[in-house]
Amino acid sequence: MRDSSGTDNADFRTRAVILCSDPSISILAQQIFRTNDINAAWVSNDTRNGSDFLILSTGDINTAAAFKPTIAMIGSGFTDQNWQSLPENITPGGILIYPQVLENGIPETSVFFRKLPFEIADYQMKSNEITINTDFGELSLGNLKEDVARDLRGLQLFCSQFGIMEEDFFATLAELY
Repeated sequence: MRDSSGTDNADFRTRAVILCSDPSISILAQQIFRTNDINAAWVSNDTRNGSDFLILSTGDINTAAAFKPTIAMIGSGFTDQNWQSLPENITPGGILIYPQVLENGIPETSVFFRKLPFEIADYQMKSNEITINTDFGELSLGNLKEDVARDLRGLQLFCSQFGIMEEDFFATLAELY
């Protein structure tokens, strides 16, 4: 979208991407952002809301790389897939959040960015419900999908880049579930 000066407004926003195989993680992220009053435009929605953040959730690596994100999260579903073009396309000084198992697979790039690995969340299935262990105790998350449960630590790091701290993140999860 161009403003009156002919400049693309998206160029002035923090662009973030969630590269995930399950769209449920994006839906959860949107709920966490809304609950914590973070004004972000999700690319699938109206991007003219005046927010400082433009966020794309996709399962397509080429789309994610072309978005040229400042902040990128790779979900655990991409551990065996060709995601290596994403780091080269992160805005210089940006952040890459990724499953720790990918640590040795991150390619050398000419772009400087901060690397934030995450461990797969410690969770259990109990009576058809997901339960995770957090620093604040055990948290029951109902029928949350296992794919999403695995990436909760990554999602927590992603949300922290927008000012949602760990305690607020887990408090929001408890409220939502």
